[in-house]
Amino acid sequence: MLFLACVSVVSYLTPQEVGSGIDGGYHELAQGNGWLIREGKRYINESATIEGLGQAFLAIKAPRNAVGHDSRGRLLQFEADGEEDIELGLTLWEFADILATHFDVVNAVNVDGGGSSTTVFKGKVVSRPTCRDTPEICERSVTTISCVMP
Repeated sequence: MLFLACVSVVSYLTPQEVGSGIDGGYHELAQGNGWLIREGKRYINESATIEGLGQAFLAIKAPRNAVGHDSRGRLLQFEADGEEDIELGLTLWEFADILATHFDVVNAVNVDGGGSSTTVFKGKVVSRPTCRDTPEICERSVTTISCVMP
């Protein structure tokens, strides 16, 4: 796990705020798909209601990614390997429990997971990415990445 000293805000912007051009002074803005933890509490059920996330999405074991911060203000990125077709990985509830219990996460947002989930450390792939929604290990081209550099 890499740690980066920077100012980050994990928050929720309404579609109207994003569409109106309000930038809040952000240099970068990343979108997620549901809160995992909000203000120190697991927030999956509330997030599912607010954002219309289906129960199948919440409950399937799959590769997962999250961005958040801990109680010391450190920006954290997490990736859990898995494979949706054989239900290997974490549910969103399991992911939130791990983040809260083992990493003291205060706020975390679920970001795109799936086969494109890949973790690279010092130039080497250290996770088990899948690109064809099969257990085969392979890397997939993606259009966006989240990168933390020391």
